[in-house]
Amino acid sequence: MAGVNMGKVFPIRLLGFGLYWAWLFLVTVSPSPLVFPRGFLGAPAETVELAFRLLFVALLYLCYARVETPAGRTLLVAVACLGGPAATALACLSLPDAVGLFALALQGAADAALFVLWLCFFGHMKVGETAIYMALSYLIGGLLTMAVQGIGTEAAVATAVFLPAASGLMFVFSNKLNAQTAGSEELFAAADASVPGRESHSYLRRLAVALGVAAFAFGSCSCGLYFGAVQSLASGVTIESLCCLVLGAACFATMRITRQSQDLCTMYRAVPTLMTLGLVLSGAPHPAASTAGVGLVMLGYLMFEITALNDFCIAAKAQRLPLVKTFCGARLAITGGLLLGWVAYLAFDALHATQPFAVSLGIALVAMAATHSVAFTAKEISSAHKVAEAQEKIEAVQTRLDDAGLRARRLEAFARRHGLSAREAEIALHLIGGRNINYIAGQLVIAPGTVKTHVHNIYRKTGVRNKMELLDAFEQEQQEPLG
Repeated sequence: MAGVNMGKVFPIRLLGFGLYWAWLFLVTVSPSPLVFPRGFLGAPAETVELAFRLLFVALLYLCYARVETPAGRTLLVAVACLGGPAATALACLSLPDAVGLFALALQGAADAALFVLWLCFFGHMKVGETAIYMALSYLIGGLLTMAVQGIGTEAAVATAVFLPAASGLMFVFSNKLNAQTAGSEELFAAADASVPGRESHSYLRRLAVALGVAAFAFGSCSCGLYFGAVQSLASGVTIESLCCLVLGAACFATMRITRQSQDLCTMYRAVPTLMTLGLVLSGAPHPAASTAGVGLVMLGYLMFEITALNDFCIAAKAQRLPLVKTFCGARLAITGGLLLGWVAYLAFDALHATQPFAVSLGIALVAMAATHSVAFTAKEISSAHKVAEAQEKIEAVQTRLDDAGLRARRLEAFARRHGLSAREAEIALHLIGGRNINYIAGQLVIAPGTVKTHVHNIYRKTGVRNKMELLDAFEQEQQEPLG
């Protein structure tokens, strides 16, 4: 995939995605500090907005091929820059329910558009960079949210109206900078989208399920805050903003200290503990304890979200998956889980359950335990770690071989040293670049079986057993001067 000039794009992309999160916290999280309180058929506004968001994300998922075009990108930018501000302005006014419902539909569409735009942009970054910049974007979003709440209601509303348009415009600017560096504006479509036989890593489906369950627990706590079942010292917006500050700083520090991006997978192991403890404390009668509980649930969920989205990015690059479809799949799991958390509470309340919040928390606890012991286990975490490690090694080699002439000379020396034929050297170059059998066969117009035979011979001549060992052998020889 195309590289990005990090030095030029870093500040603008970081702020752009942060503006998106600030808008999300200020406008769509209930109870919002800015939006006029409204309900529809007994359901809070956030529930309706989540339903619209789910609908639009599902539509993008089904029509991903049409979205992965310049026209599709332009449409998403228009929805974000026009629909987002319009939705925010309408939602902050006391208007008839029909207008309010339209505003929530626009909110859902703008949210889906901005999320897909930015995640597809982040999907082209190197392993580890995605997680760092997403974490820092959450941090910026939290800071902006707290700052906007302190400038007065009218100024805060005016700022909130501006946020989605500013985020969309910053995406356009970042995209232009990337085009100047990479020579292409095609950020969405994966490089190998036309290659047959592409399948997503199996753990991604289980990861999506686990992400949805975690979102359900998060949504359950949001319901408790909204309906007063949680005796909290702070609002959901304030707690979530503080969690973003803590998580953003922690992720950035961890990644910078260890410099091992695949180590981020170990964060998965902390999620069940944080969220389980948080769910238990959320139902406590003491306000300080319940506030801490909600904070732990939100912190655990956001940690899971960043780590999972990072792994969706890595898997998309490793398998050349369509980015729009991949990230919409993750967003479907997130939005569906959040919506289910709200609907479950409303359903239990309608059935006159004695303590609907306690019932929702109990279901969330059981679902979390089942997910992390059956669906997303240590085996899946290990798979994610291995994919990240392999992709990072491929990117390290590609970075060192950015110069085409150097790449050719290095490969020629490597092939000569190991007695590779011209065809084997050609295939070895693809292997070192992270390509799979189907892609190589398509590029060289030969049968996959023929490619496998050449690959077997390459491994035999170089004394390795798999692609990872071939990368190791190639990297090791790069330390030697060219003869």
